[in-house]
Amino acid sequence: MEHLANGRPLRSRLDKRTRRQLMAPHMARRLVGAAHEGSQPVAALIGGLIVLVSDFIGRTLFAPVEVPAGIIIALVGAPFFIYLLARYRGRL
Repeated sequence: MEHLANGRPLRSRLDKRTRRQLMAPHMARRLVGAAHEGSQPVAALIGGLIVLVSDFIGRTLFAPVEVPAGIIIALVGAPFFIYLLARYRGRL
């Protein structure tokens, strides 16, 4: 049985966090290079920025209806991962 957190399944909360945590390191690596001492802090900032911008878009762009930030993140994250898969297809 799934645990509930604020009335929603815990799995949905983890899914949103996972998508953001998978996008941010790839974006950070492209900005500052592969060195961990530079890319990890930048990835943390990018991850927070992704959530902040997604929440802002979900609250203002579709007002008076609020769209959850996870949906906006998924709309951006899916094409990003398709791009990454197409780019690295030969290297896997």
